[in-house]
Amino acid sequence: MNALEERLAKCFSLALPSLDEQAIRRASTSGVAAWDSLTTVNLVSLVEEEFGLAVAAEDVAVFVSFERVLELVRRQCGPPGAA
Repeated sequence: MNALEERLAKCFSLALPSLDEQAIRRASTSGVAAWDSLTTVNLVSLVEEEFGLAVAAEDVAVFVSFERVLELVRRQCGPPGAA
């Protein structure tokens, strides 16, 4: 995992503390029963704080899996090494 992925995994571990590192990488709303709408709101807040981002309302729909959120963070933070 690179530094950006580690930072995102930290956000996920705070929002979904029952998941281990491997489960976080595979996490999705369809695969994690504990991931509900409140978890999504918490995760958005954690990601905004960790990365200094302002997640637009339309981007909240991306918060359905670790991979999709990672894509969003990469897109908003710029090229690897920028964050």
